[in-house]
Amino acid sequence: MSNYTKEEDNQYGAYMITFIAIALYTMIGPIFGGASSFWYLLILLIAGVAGYFGDRSNPIPSIVGCLAVVIIFPIAYAYYFHGRSSFIQIELLIPVFMTVIPALIIHYGVAFLVSLVRK
Repeated sequence: MSNYTKEEDNQYGAYMITFIAIALYTMIGPIFGGASSFWYLLILLIAGVAGYFGDRSNPIPSIVGCLAVVIIFPIAYAYYFHGRSSFIQIELLIPVFMTVIPALIIHYGVAFLVSLVRK
């Protein structure tokens, strides 16, 4: 049995869906060759808004976590595929994991710091 209320569970589910959607939007640019500075500014704006609305009860960690995905993914993608001309499609998941794990650590680290400040 969960210690969370139904509303908190729904809120967490909404945030995870938002987090995954931001990760997918971020991947579109580098994978399809449409990465430009305007693309990243647009995705940063969308990520900030989606992070805020994804978890209104705790918006600061949500915004920071979504922005971390947008900032880290292009770096991870370029690092992993640098100097390679071909790859298997499943290999696209490796930069995703290289992005999501640090972004979740950043999100929960900021959430912990915000909870300390609120006490």
